[in-house]
Amino acid sequence: MSPTPTAQTHNSTAGSDPVLDAVLELVASDGVRVPPIPSVVAKLSEALKNPNCELRQVAQLVGADQALSAHILRCASSSLMASRQQVTSLTDAVMRVGTNGLFSLSVSFSLGREVGRSSPLQSLRRDLFRKAAATAEFCRRLAPRHGADAEGAFLCGLLASFGLNVALGAIEQVLAAKKPTARRPAEAWMEIARRCAQESAASVAEQWGMPKLVSDVAEARRAGNADAGILPYVRLLELAEPLTDLFYREAAPGEEMIASTIDCSPGEAAEIAGFLPEIAGAVLALGEAADDFKLTQSIQIPVVETPPTTLKGDLVPASIPVTVERKSGDQQLVCTGLAADGFVAQGTQALPLNQVVKCKMLGLDEDFEVVAFVAAVSKDQGYRFEVKPMGLTGINARKWEKLRSASGQEFSANAVLDPKSLGQDPSRARLRRESVSGKGVADARGAGVTMHDKKSLAGRLTGWLRRS
Repeated sequence: MSPTPTAQTHNSTAGSDPVLDAVLELVASDGVRVPPIPSVVAKLSEALKNPNCELRQVAQLVGADQALSAHILRCASSSLMASRQQVTSLTDAVMRVGTNGLFSLSVSFSLGREVGRSSPLQSLRRDLFRKAAATAEFCRRLAPRHGADAEGAFLCGLLASFGLNVALGAIEQVLAAKKPTARRPAEAWMEIARRCAQESAASVAEQWGMPKLVSDVAEARRAGNADAGILPYVRLLELAEPLTDLFYREAAPGEEMIASTIDCSPGEAAEIAGFLPEIAGAVLALGEAADDFKLTQSIQIPVVETPPTTLKGDLVPASIPVTVERKSGDQQLVCTGLAADGFVAQGTQALPLNQVVKCKMLGLDEDFEVVAFVAAVSKDQGYRFEVKPMGLTGINARKWEKLRSASGQEFSANAVLDPKSLGQDPSRARLRRESVSGKGVADARGAGVTMHDKKSLAGRLTGWLRRS
């Protein structure tokens, strides 16, 4: 990777931050390691250049990688492909997603597997990947409206920020050599990464054999100009990136908020608001590749400072069973508080910071499923998590408010689940009486809950305990 103007300019003035100086020197000396192209991506890229390539051949290439095959099957059966039916045959999955879609999914899987490896800045890698997945999906869905190819737009969105992941790798190279003990906020590490990431995205696109469109768009954004053929994709990224920021900042962004964010018409804002839950489902499907099975080094080597809280507004006390679905097996948590844009939970096993997960919560009349990401993790006699739902619009937003409202009253004076007794075995849970602090706030928020709602939630809680 050639030195960037940023690196050359900064070298003469930097001196206060030895990590930044060392990273910029690594960039200037072409010493940054770019992840090698995965063999399956290289083979697919070569095969798809042949106009006579058959689906059967493509399926055989994918089938050689069992993990990738399972990922393609899951994605073909998910909301990513607007599917309502389970796909069990790899050939059927390839037919459903198409050859271009298959290539996009293979690239996203390979990137996800790369960011899922254990490293000191792993949580930041995972954060970048889930944001890239959302940006890619926004680009894909908005592409037809702007005269762009959907799969090409997806790849542009997916790789637009991958230069930052390469830059984080450069920081980790420096950390491995210097072994610093000081912790920094996530934004401080990201600022260092941004200083040396200008050309990384184009470099990765070229080395990985991506379509020329991807590297052309990366270069056009870096140079600040684009020809007519590239302009629609540059424009899509200018829309998708602020939408992604809004998507993760607000659990339930309204149509007016969307319209003001990207300066679009009310009709387009309504359309975007309508498919936000599908964006969340797509990010979940794409993010499974980055879901690791073991305690990560990002917890064991605390170089990233954790913010005091990521949630907004008052926290309504609760004690609600939560099941988190993961590839390594479901995990049982207890939700101890509900905020407007997320919840606090306790558990006995670690969850990776910034991992996207599906959560099933005990609701009033039915279980409530949400796609969310782990926004904060701390360890003190077990694990404490802050979990933030994504795409919480329409009926799901109403269910969330109803559950939050009911929790304030129901659990202030009735039988609740003792989080300390849950452990790894839900069958050991016990009921206890608890007087919740902050009852005034809870009562005010629960004023609209009927006696039927209270009895319904208590009955479902008791039933859950019996089934466990």
